[in-house]
Amino acid sequence: RWGGAYSVAVLGAPFSKGQKRRGVEHGPKAIRDAGLIERLSTLDYPVHDFGDLSFQHLEKDEPFMHVPFPRTVGRANKLLSSAVSSAVAGGHTCVMLGGDHSLAIGSVAGHAQQRPDLCLIWVDAHA
Repeated sequence: RWGGAYSVAVLGAPFSKGQKRRGVEHGPKAIRDAGLIERLSTLDYPVHDFGDLSFQHLEKDEPFMHVPFPRTVGRANKLLSSAVSSAVAGGHTCVMLGGDHSLAIGSVAGHAQQRPDLCLIWVDAHA
């Protein structure tokens, strides 16, 4: 058993409002187009691609410190946390495809709701 789950859930989070550069919202599509689903399928676990979440930009969202759209980031992470938590509760190991680094908040929170003993592997372009 891999992480206690019998299947893999892939969840796209095309989001870029946690920072000022655009383009990272295309990450989920680019990663899928590069063959991630096919590669995961070779691991002998069922793979379920749940598609991409849809995020809304909130009005009256003034910058705070280094976050250009803090309310939008908060709402996106609440949505992501719920989606990840549901996938993990359904018995899946969840692979989240982002999007910008602010999504870590929702991804980790969603996993922790179901698996407080979680182990985190962080793959980031800045590492």
